Amino acid sequence: MNWGWLLFSLEGRVGRTEWWSFVVVEAILGLMVAGIGAGMAVAVRGGDTPALGMVAFLLFASYAAVVIWTGLAISVKRWHDVDKSGWWILAGVIPFAGVLIVLYFNGFAEGTRGSNRFGEPLG
Repeated sequence: MNWGWLLFSLEGRVGRTEWWSFVVVEAILGLMVAGIGAGMAVAVRGGDTPALGMVAFLLFASYAAVVIWTGLAISVKRWHDVDKSGWWILAGVIPFAGVLIVLYFNGFAEGTRGSNRFGEPLG
């Protein structure tokens, strides 16, 4: 599998398995980064070193930038798999209903069998 394409390209298609795998890995990494950041914040409040606060901020900002882009790339490809434009990702901003729409189409809906206007299915 081409990881560069999977995590950074907005073209092509991925299935439910790849989308769920990304969600689970991202959640685990997010908890780890949050734990490290919380530990650093406690150390800064304890007066250990103010530079540690900057390190915590840079760690979180770097993690957030990577997760936002890779999440966008995976989700756009998942929308493509159900033969919808990547712009459908904006459904997620609709309060409450948007989360359900995204969860249904990205997590549970079967992708188009065979090729569609976005190409062949992965694998």
